[in-house]
Amino acid sequence: MTDASCALQESELTADEIDRILRVCGLPSKRNAIGVAQACLAVSIVRAFIEHFMDAAGDPRTVRQAVKRVEKLALDARLSIVAFTHEIDVLAAIPVERIAYPRFHEQQWPKILERIERKRGKFRALQARRNALSSRSQTNR
Repeated sequence: MTDASCALQESELTADEIDRILRVCGLPSKRNAIGVAQACLAVSIVRAFIEHFMDAAGDPRTVRQAVKRVEKLALDARLSIVAFTHEIDVLAAIPVERIAYPRFHEQQWPKILERIERKRGKFRALQARRNALSSRSQTNR
């Protein structure tokens, strides 16, 4: 097994860990400070792995694949709700300032941020509707 394939497997495992922890945080019994702290720690671990790949001057495709995996997790419908609710910045796992590809900074990163902002806007609108409905139902009692 090559170093690049080992690195890719490690990045997939850690991205899967973010996925697993955020899903657990979505459970009512896990929506607490410990669950949120675990999710934030998972984001930091993934970032450390990506930075490790960069420091090792491994295959740049490994970094790109890890970035795509983190983006996919950040945009996942259920995971994004948990992340937005608990203010967990999944994209913080991507060391943007260390990515040396101009195309990433000019095209890919702005698109990722735009997609996240659209999703966050929809989340806020849904929360506002839920709050309005909750307020109405309490005043009608």
